[in-house]
Amino acid sequence: MPVIAAYREALSRIRGSAHGMDGTQAGDPVKATVARALKAERTPLRLVLRADAVDAVRVRAQALLTEIAEWDDVSRATALDPPAGHVATMSGRMTRS
Repeated sequence: MPVIAAYREALSRIRGSAHGMDGTQAGDPVKATVARALKAERTPLRLVLRADAVDAVRVRAQALLTEIAEWDDVSRATALDPPAGHVATMSGRMTRS
């Protein structure tokens, strides 16, 4: 992985930790059979391997959903008002009325 000089010092501990963990993780990712995922009718955009990784991703995803819910009204309030003669659809697109 390339190292960007501006981030070298800030990320050196993280990189060292990641390199130290390489090959020591629990589980056998080969059992996930990446080929099976690639042949699936719906290939996953993200294939999370091992139970600990699945658990971590679920925790992060739930935290993200909670944050989105907390700020839903603020996020939605940023929509533009439709121009004269147009109405906003449910998707947020503008159509002529």
